[in-house]
Amino acid sequence: MNSSLENKRAEFYSLEGCSSRSHCQENFHEASSHLTLNLIYTYQTFTKLIEKKLAEFGLSLASLNALIILREYPNCTMSFLKDMLLVSGPSITSLIDNLEKKKLVKRSYPEKDRRSKTLILTEGSHQLLKTFLPHYHKYLQELSSGMQDSELYSLSQLLSNLRQSISGEPGKLK
Repeated sequence: MNSSLENKRAEFYSLEGCSSRSHCQENFHEASSHLTLNLIYTYQTFTKLIEKKLAEFGLSLASLNALIILREYPNCTMSFLKDMLLVSGPSITSLIDNLEKKKLVKRSYPEKDRRSKTLILTEGSHQLLKTFLPHYHKYLQELSSGMQDSELYSLSQLLSNLRQSISGEPGKLK
């Protein structure tokens, strides 16, 4: 990557870069603006790195999250998985179609309610997770190696607090 671009991006997302833009905006709140920019930049950076690692195993972030949720909640419905992943109906259908094509998930139709589809992990998905997750967890540890465990737990708690301060309806703040 171009180091000049990296430097400009780092400056833009820094506290100094954020506060230098405050003069031209009414009701500017420096701390929340800085937090928002930093969260977006960090999320994009983190996601880009994780997706690169996942691609080595033929996975996407959404597919990995779906497989982990299905492992924790066996035989859950498409609706439950959709709600857990915070995605739309068409998105979950597409995701499950892709996982089915890879023979990682299969749809099951319970006898009691044939309209309801439950999702079942295949042996292939269990093997994939068994093989992949140790590599993935090691990679996550490497990504966060610049921070102490106590800092990681504190940051996680702060992010949970932030998430709780936002109401359940997307786009509307308390």
